[in-house]
Amino acid sequence: MKKEDFTQLIHHHTEYFNLREFCAGNKEGMPKKQEVKNVMITECTAGTGGSRFVSISTRNCSCFSVYKEYGPTGIIRCKWVTFRNRGAAVGKKYLFGPDGKLTAAEDEEEGFGYTPHQVIQFCRENHINLFSEDTCIERYANRRNKEFYYIIRYLGRYQEKSGIIVMVLNGHDGNPERIIVTDAGL
Repeated sequence: MKKEDFTQLIHHHTEYFNLREFCAGNKEGMPKKQEVKNVMITECTAGTGGSRFVSISTRNCSCFSVYKEYGPTGIIRCKWVTFRNRGAAVGKKYLFGPDGKLTAAEDEEEGFGYTPHQVIQFCRENHINLFSEDTCIERYANRRNKEFYYIIRYLGRYQEKSGIIVMVLNGHDGNPERIIVTDAGL
């Protein structure tokens, strides 16, 4: 499978959420899903009284999603790439002021020696279904103590056990540090 360049999925430019289109026939602010050119886009409101709007887009067969958050007027607040299925941010995280101007770009890779692509390869080698809704890859970073971890959670098998599997990988070298198997009643 071709290695996906997640750094090319977003840019640092200002964007706008189409409030009129989202709200048309949608007074309750229910999430909307649509597929456009092999990309599944989910849009929803969040926060108190719909104080922000969120768009999450995932290309078919991609291990990554693009998360974008907009203010109440539809101006971009922040955006970044995540592992698909509500996973951790990877690459650059872009933050914008109330006027939509870029205020900061945070490097989410700082401190991690083990790359997102290596985690994906680890999952493939261990037969972890990256496209299942039950699979999620998170990250933990304590830069002060130089502790970095990937947390892979999935429903499946590990060795001879089935259930909810949680694998904690060292963020520097990818070595498994802890594996927890919880019986999911399978």
